[in-house]
Amino acid sequence: MTLPPRYRIHPAIGFARVGNAPGDEFFLGPELPNQRASGASGIGKPVPPFKVGGKIRRQAVRFRIFEYRESGGVYAPAREITPDLKDVARLTWTVHLANKKASFFRFDGLAGSPLLPRQPRLVRRNRGVTARRTLEIDPGARSISGVSAKPVEFRKGGTSPGSTWPSPPPSPALEYLGELRTDDHGRLLVLGGTGVVARLPGAAAIAAYANNDGWFDDVSDGPVTAELELLLDSKKTSVQVTPAWVIVGPPDFAPDLKPTVTLWDVLFDLTARAIPIPNDESVYTSAGALSRLAAISKNLSTGMSLSSYTPSFDDDVAPILRQAIHSRWVFDAAQFAHVTFGAPVPGASLWSLLADPKAANTLRQSVFARVRKPGTAGLGGDDMPRLLGDDPYDKFKTKRWGLSVTPTQYAVLEQWARGNFLASKLPLASLMAPPVGTLTPDGLDRAALENASGGAFYPGIEVGWQIREPALYLEPFRIKHGAASKYVGDGATTVGPGYFSRQMALPWLADFLQCKVEKQQVTHDEWGWWPAQRPDAVYKSPADAASVASMLPWHRATVGTSQDWPADPGEPTPRPSKMPSYSQMVAAWWKLGVVEPSGAVLVENERASSVP
Repeated sequence: MTLPPRYRIHPAIGFARVGNAPGDEFFLGPELPNQRASGASGIGKPVPPFKVGGKIRRQAVRFRIFEYRESGGVYAPAREITPDLKDVARLTWTVHLANKKASFFRFDGLAGSPLLPRQPRLVRRNRGVTARRTLEIDPGARSISGVSAKPVEFRKGGTSPGSTWPSPPPSPALEYLGELRTDDHGRLLVLGGTGVVARLPGAAAIAAYANNDGWFDDVSDGPVTAELELLLDSKKTSVQVTPAWVIVGPPDFAPDLKPTVTLWDVLFDLTARAIPIPNDESVYTSAGALSRLAAISKNLSTGMSLSSYTPSFDDDVAPILRQAIHSRWVFDAAQFAHVTFGAPVPGASLWSLLADPKAANTLRQSVFARVRKPGTAGLGGDDMPRLLGDDPYDKFKTKRWGLSVTPTQYAVLEQWARGNFLASKLPLASLMAPPVGTLTPDGLDRAALENASGGAFYPGIEVGWQIREPALYLEPFRIKHGAASKYVGDGATTVGPGYFSRQMALPWLADFLQCKVEKQQVTHDEWGWWPAQRPDAVYKSPADAASVASMLPWHRATVGTSQDWPADPGEPTPRPSKMPSYSQMVAAWWKLGVVEPSGAVLVENERASSVP
């Protein structure tokens, strides 16, 4: 007997981003793996430009429902469900966004993490406040249905039971967290806030990167659910729809660059090592797009090496190398170290040598020797990635002062260095990843996650280290609504609206300002944080970027300087040290430039003529 269909919302975790441009000027985030930020036809606006009238467009996320049908004991995606189908009687979307930063514990690195055998004393933000709910921004759930429906706002003044807004109200007014819309087929669109940063009367000025009492911002997160009724034998029948999650984060100032370690990388690794993989889903079988995940999991569930899985250069190795190489457009250390990838050498390019298992492995081994092994301090020559980690100042002695590739990525690179991998089948003319042309449920999941940061979680860009706790997942890549929190000190708290954004910096732009390239305290050389979203050094024009081999000329710190970018080629001496103030950042964050493609290079555009 054929088993009943399954219904799921995708992406399983979707990402929207704040922006202060007018509401209809939003753009849609990528929906295909390796897709550049371009928006979508008929949805919002195309990008670039990422600004209108000098203000930043919001990034929206679109959610869809897919039906999975069983055949031979295996479920496979069969169709997308939209309310304009004849057998769909009703489809109602519900989203619940909240921001609970001000009522949460003060951020102190890994404090509160189950990783620490001994916990420091946890301290609440806004110490002395006993009525914690008065610090929470929770407008309650909102629902929407139909095709091309009018916006439904998460705005103060609604009738949602249990809604809360800061009391007394901060200034400027913070009375809106975003809105819901539907497209011309009834799919759900979620838009976040407008980048408002507010303070309570009498609150001290911003003085820290993460913990500022009396301050609020309008990033958020929460559950995405759907009520679906189908016409089965002419009878309306409710069917269960597996829910999703939405996270609203800060703007991405280099939207076409993936982080060196993405959130997709982190959750792929988490699944391979710690989350059960369904054995009745086609996407994980030999014919599925994630079949390699199941194969890798068989190895990593019992050890840290790939004993039976042979990595593919195109699927496993190349993404790791590309993400590192592309950081050269926004990070000065990579500008010098990675410029030769793809450059001609006698008989081939370096990239072609790396992609061929028959080539001498000296080059591959030299690259692998520079990669820091997860769980180690990496105090020798293994300094890649040159990015800071979850315990960057070694406070908790966790050996996480540097960001590492994931254990899965390291195991892949280990086999690659030995020559145990499948050769590339892709043309080597470009180092850009080929776009995936067909929209699939798992592709939606990946497209969302690969454009979010996988570390350092200090506290992070979109989410913090709570996202990698396996007990919080219903299935691979999907948050379990109502799961028991694993944050030490959380008591009976469960995963609900505002759960992931609460750990982030308050307000977000304080951390965004401070997390520029800095001198690492152990190695005493320069390391970065999140250059693929918060650039450190960028090219001013295509002509400048075209001279990449000579590294001329670039300018430093999209955020971290209050003077004009250097006009002379090369690195300024002495390097600019004056930073904008926190108040300047609050007033002018939207004036920063955006790194965008210009032919084969990426350069900074859309920067205001005057930025503090």
